[in-house]
Amino acid sequence: MNPNISAAERLARIRLNAFLFFRADWLERLIEIFGSAEEILRQDAETLAREANLNPSTAAQLLRDAFAIDPL
Repeated sequence: MNPNISAAERLARIRLNAFLFFRADWLERLIEIFGSAEEILRQDAETLAREANLNPSTAAQLLRDAFAIDPL
């Protein structure tokens, strides 16, 4: 992992990796769209689905899974 990213960004990426249905390249694509993993987690499911061209239920499940874990 890039040593130049913040601890908060690192934790956001760990949370997003809890969603088992994405390949690593999808996470990178989302980061390109939103600018960071932290910003992805600031989105609601509707915005995430619209901006990333995801199925709304997939976007909702991604956020549920991400916030269901405590990476600390």
